[in-house]
Amino acid sequence: MKHSAALTMAISLLQAPTQARLFRKQPLPKGVVVVLRIVAGDEDAIAQAAQDSARTRQVVVEASIFFVEQMMLCPEADSYRVLGAGSGSSTKELRQNMTLLLRWLHPDVDGNDGRSVFAHRVTRAWNDLKTDERRNAYDRKRTLRGSNREKRASRQSRGHAQTLRRKKYAAYKRSPVKNPQMPHPRRMGFWNRVLLLVFGRVIR
Repeated sequence: MKHSAALTMAISLLQAPTQARLFRKQPLPKGVVVVLRIVAGDEDAIAQAAQDSARTRQVVVEASIFFVEQMMLCPEADSYRVLGAGSGSSTKELRQNMTLLLRWLHPDVDGNDGRSVFAHRVTRAWNDLKTDERRNAYDRKRTLRGSNREKRASRQSRGHAQTLRRKKYAAYKRSPVKNPQMPHPRRMGFWNRVLLLVFGRVIR
């Protein structure tokens, strides 16, 4: 329990909640199961966590709930993250985490405060990963989505660079004061105009 990095992060996030967006970009820390046992109402886990962290039981529970909501159930989380796991986790670990989450999200739990809406995401994540066949299919789709995102980002980056070059060229044409080292575009040859448009300067 003392070495649960997830619980340590949970308490830190409760004190500085604006850091959650930054930590979402990182893999989940070790010891997520400790946090899940706490949110599921495991009294032994809560008592031990309070003792190890020198925090009250209320702080430990609130920090764990905040961690699950912000780090695991955030909109961009994939099915592994929703279950508090990674791609190397075993089916046994995934099932254990799913059970603890659904215990916490059950509508009959006191103080649920409408969190049962997350139950659909948890069950969907489990359905994605509960068998080797489904898990392999999900991994292939996830890899393909990642590749497509990289391609879109690359296209957007190239488009942005081209836009900046066009703006620079347009600003040059509008400017009343011309660079004496740079001839007017109309006095340039075809290839020099191309170089000016692409590189923002004439290569001499």
